Amino acid sequence: MRVTWRRLVAAGGGAAAAAALLPPGPVAQLLTSAVGGAAVAAILLGLRRYRPSRPWPWRLLGVALAAWVLGDLVYFGWGAEDGPQLSPLTVGLYVLAYGAVLGGLVLLVSSRGPVRRLEGRLDAGIVAANLLAVAWVAVIAPGVAAADGGSAAVVAVLYPLADVVLMGSAARLGAVTRASAGARLLLGSVVLMAAADVGLQVVRAGDGVMPRALQLGWVLGYVLLGAAALHPSMRELSDVDLTPDDVPSRRHMGVLLAAAMALPGTAVVQVAQGEPPWAAIVLAPVVVALVGARVILLVGRLARQAAELAELVDTDHGTGLPNARRFGLDLDALLATSGSAGVLVVGIDHLAEMTELVGRAKREEVLRATGARLRAALGPTAVLARITESTFAVIDQAAAAPAPALVLAEQLRTIAERPHALADGPLALEVAVGVVLVPRDAGTAAAALRRAESALDEARERPEHLAIFTPEMAERLPSAAALREVRVALDQGEIVLHFQPQLHLATGRVVGVEALARWQHPTRGLVPPAEFLPLVERGDLVDRFTARVLDLALDQCARWRDAGRPLPVAVNLSARNLLDPRLPAAVELGLATRSLQPAWLELELTETSAMADPERSRHVLDDLTDLGVALAIDDYGTGYGSLTYLRQLSVRRLKIDRSFVAGLASDAASRSIVVSTLDLARDLGLDVVAEGVEDDDTLLRLRDLGCPHAQGFGIGRPVPAGDVLDLVARIEERMPALLMQPGPVARALDLMPPNA
Repeated sequence: MRVTWRRLVAAGGGAAAAAALLPPGPVAQLLTSAVGGAAVAAILLGLRRYRPSRPWPWRLLGVALAAWVLGDLVYFGWGAEDGPQLSPLTVGLYVLAYGAVLGGLVLLVSSRGPVRRLEGRLDAGIVAANLLAVAWVAVIAPGVAAADGGSAAVVAVLYPLADVVLMGSAARLGAVTRASAGARLLLGSVVLMAAADVGLQVVRAGDGVMPRALQLGWVLGYVLLGAAALHPSMRELSDVDLTPDDVPSRRHMGVLLAAAMALPGTAVVQVAQGEPPWAAIVLAPVVVALVGARVILLVGRLARQAAELAELVDTDHGTGLPNARRFGLDLDALLATSGSAGVLVVGIDHLAEMTELVGRAKREEVLRATGARLRAALGPTAVLARITESTFAVIDQAAAAPAPALVLAEQLRTIAERPHALADGPLALEVAVGVVLVPRDAGTAAAALRRAESALDEARERPEHLAIFTPEMAERLPSAAALREVRVALDQGEIVLHFQPQLHLATGRVVGVEALARWQHPTRGLVPPAEFLPLVERGDLVDRFTARVLDLALDQCARWRDAGRPLPVAVNLSARNLLDPRLPAAVELGLATRSLQPAWLELELTETSAMADPERSRHVLDDLTDLGVALAIDDYGTGYGSLTYLRQLSVRRLKIDRSFVAGLASDAASRSIVVSTLDLARDLGLDVVAEGVEDDDTLLRLRDLGCPHAQGFGIGRPVPAGDVLDLVARIEERMPALLMQPGPVARALDLMPPNA
């Protein structure tokens, strides 16, 4: 049977409880020593199983644990007739244990970056200074008073000081280490053993009778240390990690605040006892200086992270080029200064076929190389961005007239179509370029891109694959027949809903669904929204469409409630909905007529839609919030939203865009955005849903990062209403066991053979 950390905790915890319940004597001490020996063996097994690149921290922790166990044997066995006594050998073993565990913690801290090490030192200093004050009042002063002087007084001072240093070092490690089960087990072990030792000093200063709880604390500390070494994350805990850390969590800062409150507490106690508060008087300046330095570092880190996040949000992570958001801002800035330029949209055709041919990773490599070629062909003042998966866009002030714009378009097309050398042979792209001149043809970035897309559509129909915008191309509306067909679809009830479950990662339960519109076309079958939503928007049918979707979603929500399985429903809103002052009343009526609680409806809006007309949309959203309806930001990280504005909307949930979730395992920038979004949501008290989860590995990575909720094909595909409850049952049957498994990295390590 494979020894795992969970089995060690279960068996060791039971043995520790048994040892604490037994009467003091040889049997209890042998059982305690056996648990300690098993923990030492667990550390050796963990070193052999996971083979960390820096084994010395764990070797020192193993030495410390062995020294503690041997010291306890000598302490409780020396002079048995007179009870436990400190001997030179016992003192030597305990000193070795303290030194070894302190050395192990220091080595673990040293693997972190210099900034994180500095923050760790400050946190350790804050905790240690406050613990020193507590130790002085509760342990050291009474111990010195009870001692007869000499070595007893020295011991009464040195042991509590050693425990304070140990707990400060644990705080330092906790400050610079990413949260993991292994880290929590290790820190819990150190805190338990140090606390038990402090308790022993209190006992020595009192009646000398050791409570069983102290023995239980020591033995559980042994168990947790062995379990930490057996956990797969022990390897990551000791590896060098120089990546920037996340903003400290509320819990982390709460621990520091609680520690800082210990100092005034000791002053109150000493004053109440009629003594001068010397501990507070001496240590207060130290704590104030440490807290001040910590605050300065925290503010600096927040500023750096905000700048990094802003850069990440403006970057296409496949090519490293600016993205659509940055491109739009740059173009609007140019137009605001009355500048003129050529705007060129370079479209890569047949992207889906290329993906099937070479795979997504190789496709991104080709597009990255294409972006580099285009960048090299442009002047230093030109702006190049990737605005969609298959489209690059250029702003070039040197191409503000038709002739130079067409010359540049031909150059870019030729460069982009040059074959790429792949392992399986050369790959050539088919490229078209559409051109619009600003401000002649458009006065805003949005209008310029729409008209450049119209020119790109025209270019794809021409043999030269080039086209410059003309008034005849302006706002090519869909045909009257297509608009009439959509109106008929709304009248005949052909717009239907499919529902995609949303999973709670802590429990494996489905906690809601998102309503996704489909067109059940009488001859074409199920038509996806990308094909008919533009017709809805251009045909002035948004209000009718939204009313239809809301009615269907609320009807189905009421049916699930009546069936005994209530499922909250999320419905998407468009920018136009947010400008409709009648929407809150319609939502209120829909909920009331079905006797539905407002919390069962969530309305999703994009950052861009919320910013289209901030003042008008804010009034509508405030009214919806007053109803008790939940608001969510969909596709978070891809829009133009101001964080300050979004905070004013009473948004309850952020939905991380699928493009970032898809790159979680392979793209450091995507992971940074996901981690930063989760940190931001925690700081603002918001819920988070990760969209686009395609596989179990991504799901487990999200769980390990602390993401509360997720949805995607890897959890459950959108299904008709009649199939939802069956899908929910299958998900809730599979997910709890899956979510109990270790994450992808830990699982890979756990599957390695012992001698790998």
